[in-house]
Amino acid sequence: MTSPDYAPELARLRRSRSIVLWMWLAYLPLFGTIAMLPSWLGSDADFMNYAVFPYMAAWVIAALRLSRSQCPRCQERFFGRFPMSRFSSRCRYCDLSCAVPKAP
Repeated sequence: MTSPDYAPELARLRRSRSIVLWMWLAYLPLFGTIAMLPSWLGSDADFMNYAVFPYMAAWVIAALRLSRSQCPRCQERFFGRFPMSRFSSRCRYCDLSCAVPKAP
């Protein structure tokens, strides 16, 4: 069971993980639409190049911040060192759950 002392830190971990996941999932639909806008509007403007770099920079910063998140219990990296473990719900070292505890 999750200790209430860890609740704010675990909420921050869940929020950071959600931001990274949603930014990753939104990339193709968002920039696919942006890439098609010039042809739909009948212009030759190529503003996709200017839009993609700030978005990717924000995603990289969010992902790096998530990867360096510490477990509030053991102070190790919560998600470990492997890229696919970023979406895990437990600490790789002390098995602390990041999930929202169910109400009794």
